[in-house]
Amino acid sequence: YYNKEWITDAQVNTAIDKKNLLTYGVQFRRQEAISTRINNGSIAWSRTREGITDTAGKATINYGSYFVQHQWKPSRKWVIIPAVRYDTSNAFDSHWSPKIGVTYKANDSLRFKMNYGAGYSTPGMTEMYHHWLMASNVPRGRLGAFDIYLQGNPNLKPESSYNFDFSVEKDWKRTNVKASYFHNVIKNYIESGANRIDMANRRIYVSYSNLPRAVLQGVELSVNHKLNDKWDVFGNYTYL
Repeated sequence: YYNKEWITDAQVNTAIDKKNLLTYGVQFRRQEAISTRINNGSIAWSRTREGITDTAGKATINYGSYFVQHQWKPSRKWVIIPAVRYDTSNAFDSHWSPKIGVTYKANDSLRFKMNYGAGYSTPGMTEMYHHWLMASNVPRGRLGAFDIYLQGNPNLKPESSYNFDFSVEKDWKRTNVKASYFHNVIKNYIESGANRIDMANRRIYVSYSNLPRAVLQGVELSVNHKLNDKWDVFGNYTYL
């Protein structure tokens, strides 16, 4: 199995004045894999030993992203950060993702934060191209035992989303508490599950597919307490 990733990125911060900070950058990423688990029609090599032929497939995906962010502090209490990101790839359509974040500092120990924006996530090579035996002779009740195979789906679409969150942060001498609410609407949500049963060969195929729409929402509470200069205690609870 061969898997490599090359990443080149650059970021520049430009202070326009005391109230305005401009950040912009680019990233180029190349992901390349060669494996007998990859079955996408592209053959890297094939060899036969003792009558058994192994064939390795090859997959390559190139990504590029560009972003601009403007941090504006109109007063000591307010911070407003609009941003936009552009993603491109040789395997997927290009996509714009704008967002905005707002922070209000009520005082030195109390803050209110809100974020709203678009998100974008592409499927990985495992989800699209991998084909391999995950488990053998798995009992399935009265149906008997089956071999379970992962079968990639090269027709997967990227996920796009609109995300909102609101949080309140409170500081004490040694303790920080944060309570948040989030609501995310996702288009082409990627999920996995059994999609085909081959009774003749006793096989179950697990694959990935896109759901037209999914909504994830909930609340989250986190607490961090500093015991001393060396030790912190952290706890987190999320309800979906």
